[in-house]
Amino acid sequence: MSLLFSKVTVTHGNQKINFLVGGIPKRIDELKDWTDLMNLFH
Repeated sequence: MSLLFSKVTVTHGNQKINFLVGGIPKRIDELKDWTDLMNLFH
């Protein structure tokens, strides 16, 4: 059995945030419930 994790970096203006997520997210809406990501955009 193996698990796949992806390191995702999102940049908004001069702010940058990194996530370790399960699977391979292909669209930003796949990260919509991540609290840190929502805080970055507000």
